[in-house]
Amino acid sequence: MLFITVFLLVMSFIIFYSLNDNSLFKINYISFLFWMYIVFGVFGAFIIYSGVVDETYFVQAFYNNNIAKQWGMFSIIYGLFGILIGIIIVNIMVNKSFSIKWTKYYDKEIEILKSKKELLFLLIIAFISSIYYIYMIHPSPLYMIFLGYDSFSVTIRRNEVTEFFDGVGIIKGISIIFIQILAIYTFLYYFNKRKKILLFLISFSLASYVLLMTGEKANFIIFVFSIILSYVYSVSKINFKYISFIFMIIIFIIFFMYIFIMNSDLNNILFKINERIFIAQAIAPFLSFDYYINHNFIYFNSMESSIFKIFNEEKVQRSSELFMTHYYPGMREQGGWNINGIYIHEAFSNFGFLGLILAPIYVGVINGLIIQFFIKQKKTILNVTFFSYLSADIFSILTSFNQLLFNTKVIILFLFLFLFYGLNKINVKEKNAK
Repeated sequence: MLFITVFLLVMSFIIFYSLNDNSLFKINYISFLFWMYIVFGVFGAFIIYSGVVDETYFVQAFYNNNIAKQWGMFSIIYGLFGILIGIIIVNIMVNKSFSIKWTKYYDKEIEILKSKKELLFLLIIAFISSIYYIYMIHPSPLYMIFLGYDSFSVTIRRNEVTEFFDGVGIIKGISIIFIQILAIYTFLYYFNKRKKILLFLISFSLASYVLLMTGEKANFIIFVFSIILSYVYSVSKINFKYISFIFMIIIFIIFFMYIFIMNSDLNNILFKINERIFIAQAIAPFLSFDYYINHNFIYFNSMESSIFKIFNEEKVQRSSELFMTHYYPGMREQGGWNINGIYIHEAFSNFGFLGLILAPIYVGVINGLIIQFFIKQKKTILNVTFFSYLSADIFSILTSFNQLLFNTKVIILFLFLFLFYGLNKINVKEKNAK
């Protein structure tokens, strides 16, 4: 099993190198996906398998189950290999080529189209939905920190607003998505035209507050990386001073969250960050093989979307929620509510070995189609904005197959993108008529 796992990992690097224009470090959609998976999944898989962290809190639950360790590590590596195979399938079907023509996309000049309706529509969607979302979770955990509440009260409130949101979920989702879209759009407009700097600063500030007000870090990190990717897509040359500055912002925010929200002292922050990156994110696939080898698989019964209700026999907990109560009940008492991890854990928990084999290829096909769609479009600010957001928004791969199987976020994004296309066509016709 170890030999096969290492072989698949080596093959994954070879395939990625070819897909990424014969480069390991060219920055784009696929390289971001690949390296995030390596950092948050592959490193942790080998560390957990090696046994050097058997005494840690997360691993103690199954440290003596060698079968779970072998299959957990294999599933994480195959999860990456299968995604790359899925992307290759799309490339061959669409381009009759093995690799993605990133250089050709970089060489396109970004088009600056004057569309007041486009920007106005973005402003209306982002601001109205965000005001609603802020109002519905007031007082937010971040607001409570500024008022001087104790860390326990902040933790309880964080659990309330993340697990039990009382408002309209679709408006919350639109707020989280489109406040970022607006900030990326205004950033690109300023970067390419040196205009609308004030609007960018307002949008960026509001997006940062909306994404951080619940105390969650992932959405803000996605947002910052999407800004970086939008910069890379709009200019073929990279200024590492800009990127280094943005990374410093990320590090500052992470330390701020651990100190003031999670009440950690400086001595424990580095340990917690390392554990969060290399252990906690990779732990779920190991738990899946420890638990579901001896229990029934979930199938569609944990899907939240109404489209799957016809398949549901009885609504059950997602595996990530079950793992919390079964393996780590103490975390539940402290405000935690699930053990998210690399998406392959949910593919196996839901559909067994068939899910393990087919899910990565399915995920690769979906991502391959997204890549091919955008690199074939005109390189307008609108297209680069949406492409940048989707390029960074691969965190579902690090958390949940349920979200990837029927990705409502991607569907919403494309519906709005096509709506913007329609608005632009109307705008062009009006100009021609004049």
